[in-house]
Parts: sequence; C-alpha cells; structure tokens
Amino acid sequence: MSFQSKPRAGPFRRSPARFATATWGRGATDMKGTAIAHCVTMLALKRLGAALDRDVVFLGTADEEEGVEANGAAWVIGNRRDVLRNAELVLTEGAYIDADDAGRAKNWNVDVTEKSVLWLKVTATGRAGHGSIPEPNGAVAKLVRAMGRLMAWEPEIRLIPAVEKYFQSIAANETGALADDLRNPRAALADPARRARLLADPFRSAALRATISVTGLKGSDKVNVIPGETTALIDCRLLPGDDAAVFLETLKRVAGEPDLRWEIIASSVATESTTDTDLFRAIERARDRFDPGVPVLTPPLLSTTDATTFRQAGMVIYGFEAWRIKPDDDQSHGDDERLSLANIRFGVEAMFFIVWEVCGRK
Repeated sequence: MSFQSKPRAGPFRRSPARFATATWGRGATDMKGTAIAHCVTMLALKRLGAALDRDVVFLGTADEEEGVEANGAAWVIGNRRDVLRNAELVLTEGAYIDADDAGRAKNWNVDVTEKSVLWLKVTATGRAGHGSIPEPNGAVAKLVRAMGRLMAWEPEIRLIPAVEKYFQSIAANETGALADDLRNPRAALADPARRARLLADPFRSAALRATISVTGLKGSDKVNVIPGETTALIDCRLLPGDDAAVFLETLKRVAGEPDLRWEIIASSVATESTTDTDLFRAIERARDRFDPGVPVLTPPLLSTTDATTFRQAGMVIYGFEAWRIKPDDDQSHGDDERLSLANIRFGVEAMFFIVWEVCGRK
C-alpha cells in the first residue's frame, strides 16, 4: 500500500453532517472520542489491507481513575502481557492541539511525562451526639480543621527540567514581563514579584509543585446528629521525583490532628519518555502535513493516565489526542463535554496518518 505525502481526502469517505455539528456527553473528549479514533484507525488498516512493518494493537481498558483494583491497563500488564507481545511504542490520551477562537492550531502538544497520583482517604473519629450540644473535639471538628490546614498549605516550588523546557518554548506566545519570566523561569522564581506572576496561572502553578485537592467529605446524613466518624477524600498529584511516603508524612504533620487515620487508595510513580523515537517523529510529520509551521511542544500532563503503567513495563508512550481544542471547548469532567464533528474527522485522519507513518510498509 502506498500513502501519498498529502492525500486529498485520506482513506475515509466524507459524508455531510446534516443534523449536528458536535457530539455531546460525558467522555466526548475524555476519552471516548480518542478511543473511537484509535478503533477506526485499526478498522481502516484492516479494510484497506494495509501492509505493515510493525504490528498494531488496539487495547481498550478501564479505568485509571478508579483506583488500583479497577485499572485495566495494570491488569493486562500483570496478567496478559502476551497480548502486547513485544510492543514498544504506545499512544494514549493526554495533551490536545491548542487552537485559537477560530479553530486554527497554535501548538501541537504531546505529553511525555505526567504527575503521579497519591489518593488518600482520611478518617476522623470522636464522640457522637445530638446536634444541639456541640462537640469541639468531635469527628467533624477534627476533620474540618485538618482539611482547612491542608488547603491553606503551599507545597514547595520545584522547577523540573520538563517544565522548564515547556515554559521556555511557550515564551514566544507571550509579551512583556511574562515572556521574560517564561524564558528564564529559574530566575523568575527567585524574585517575589516575578514568582507571583508565574504562579498566578493555575496550570503553571500546578506544574511547579505538588497539588492537594479535597474532593469528598462524608459525615452524618441527619442534620441534628453529630457523627462518630467522618471521612475525607484527597487527590494529590506529585511531580516526578517526589517521594510519596515523604509527602504523606508531611501531610500528616500539616494536618495537625494526630489521631486521624490515613489510608492510601492509590499511588503511582511519575515517569518520562524520550522523544527520540519513530513515533514522535511521525507526530511531527503529521504536524507538517496538517498544520505546517505550528510548533510541537511537550508540556507535562498535570493529571494521570495509563502512561505510567506502560512506561514502567518498558514501553515508550505519548499522550496525544489529535483534537484542535479552542479555549472554551475543553469541558472534560465538566458540564457540556463535547467534540465537534469536524474535530472527529480531523482526529481520525491525523491518527491514521501517524500510525501509517510508524507502521506502514513504504
């Protein structure tokens, strides 16, 4: 099979979208749309009878966000490693293509590293009683005080090489003092005013340190009952190089309530992949075809995917989703999650191009 450098329509027949301009629903971007693009790429290779120099494996697993026991990728690695045989290069969810308000690409983002998770359940116990008589050292009081201290605490700022490189690469998109800060973030972090400017953006702030989010609180389901036990869920994301055990001990000290019970729900280790691979070069060639002149950047992913599981099994993996996402269009995990039909077609063609570039027999 031959594949022209600039095919006019690609391997997919076009049909007009008569009744809709987008797909709506939870998972449209995170990550059912990407799963569909991968699946359709596999189907297209099969239907075209494509001659391949490498095997292509489609692996659909759940669910890296539901803890260790539900992690399908970890189960496959641990129980069915034969399914992946000698797999060496992997594409999964992660970074998108930044687009302007008109939908034009600004940056192709490929994440090569991500934060690790430390998910915790914290339990406080105390005397139960009637709500008309306060319990200043009851379970609710202890837990609320502890969570308040954690949310007020600021973890140490740490500039890792991947973040420094990313900041320097996006400096050209900014002007004035912020551009100078991004060009030399190490110097900016040493100056209080410049440091505050860098940290003012939530993404930059999260890229520079571990984060703590209290995501769940549970106590009494009766307004007039002081419960004997309360729990909190905490989502911590750690930078590569952070020690989860050390961080947990620090959280316990900051919380300041010695009789709390701390349980680790899930924990992972941050990893990184080299960009010196056929797959990364194929992504760059796809950029040349679809959005020539647009930079390919490697921002750190501040959430967590299955990438860590595959990297720890010896594979090179990139988080890349070929959607041109405008500033207001990333609604993952939120209301009105959606993906335009134009994006779906583009993403499928871009994914096919990348896979063919890596695996197709030329």
